[in-house]
Amino acid sequence: MKDERERRPETPAEADGTIELFSTLGKMLRRLRERAGLTQKEFGVKVGYGPDQIGAMERGVRVPRPEFLEKADEILDAGGLLTDAIEDVERAMSKRRTRHPEWYRSYAALEAEAVELHFYANQGVPGLLQTPDYAHAVFVKRRPLLTEEVCGMSSSRSCRPSARNTPTWTARSHC
Repeated sequence: MKDERERRPETPAEADGTIELFSTLGKMLRRLRERAGLTQKEFGVKVGYGPDQIGAMERGVRVPRPEFLEKADEILDAGGLLTDAIEDVERAMSKRRTRHPEWYRSYAALEAEAVELHFYANQGVPGLLQTPDYAHAVFVKRRPLLTEEVCGMSSSRSCRPSARNTPTWTARSHC
């Protein structure tokens, strides 16, 4: 197993050091929740998240939002333990590599190096060609609603290097 791990390329979260922060924060969150005698579902109801999201945060897979940490600190009677981590979480979230979900980060890196994009879509505008207003409209119409994440998602899309420094694009329409 160790040989596999040594051969496997680092994920961006491992490379930029944020994986340790979110993993440790998740372990603390789980321990505090269990100490309070709450299941993931019960805790999720109190903080406004689903049990799957709570589980993902506890595993260090999902980044806990600062608002979540404030609410969780109060509900779990953590005495400021979770709110003290907010500054570190915000710093980690501001790193370019942590703006996208783990599954997308390798694509974002390739996208930044791309010189050509070959893509066909007849129902929408590809992400790199979207204006900030169009991207915002796409995320607002998503179901289930992503109200609190919409601004972050549309600004994250528009601040990718390939979206800012784009060469001249040629669009073709075939009838």
